[in-house]
Parts: sequence; structure tokens; C-alpha cells
Amino acid sequence: MHVEQVAARDGGPKFEGFILWGCGFRKKPQATQCRLGVRWAWTEVKPRVIAISDPLGIRTNISLLDGETEGLLSRRPILLLNNMVNELDWQSRVISEIDRFTTESTLVLATRQ
Repeated sequence: MHVEQVAARDGGPKFEGFILWGCGFRKKPQATQCRLGVRWAWTEVKPRVIAISDPLGIRTNISLLDGETEGLLSRRPILLLNNMVNELDWQSRVISEIDRFTTESTLVLATRQ
């Protein structure tokens, strides 16, 4: 997960970043590891409210297949990826990371004064 503080349009601070949700596994003990990942950018809409920055910009190295092992065409894969991302508990993890970032920044400022 990547979190950074940026200037909002109104001049105040806000957070944005990206999520890389992934896993790895081996098909056989001696096989090379397979890695699957889904990546999307997010932005803080208002304090403690996080949303996907670009719902059509979700990226993955996963090939989605239909029941006949044919690759899905057109916009259907992005709709499935959006549904998958919406089922994940990623916003609460981002908010926790923002809280940690804010607390650490406050501690650093307090020790410098």
C-alpha cells in the first residue's frame, strides 16, 4: 500500500495512493512461484472517506475466463474487477494507515519543537 499526503484543491491536505492486493502460490513444490495482483489508485474524498480514483483504471495480471475457458471480452472484466475490489475490506486498511501516518508525523513535529 502506498500513502502520501498531497495538497487538495482547497489548499488543505488530503491523502492519496494506491493498493496492490496480491498473493503468490506454487503449483508444485519445485515449480516457480505464481504471483497474482490487482492494483488501483485511491483518493481521500473527505476526511476518513476513501474512494477508488478511477474505477476503470483497475489493473491486474489476472486473465478472467468464462465457463468455457474463453477470455472475457469488452468491459465485462473491469466490471468483475470492480465488484471484486468493492468486496475487499481495503478502505479500513487505508484509513488505519492514514491514522498511523498522521500520528507519526505529529510525533516527529512534536519532537522537533
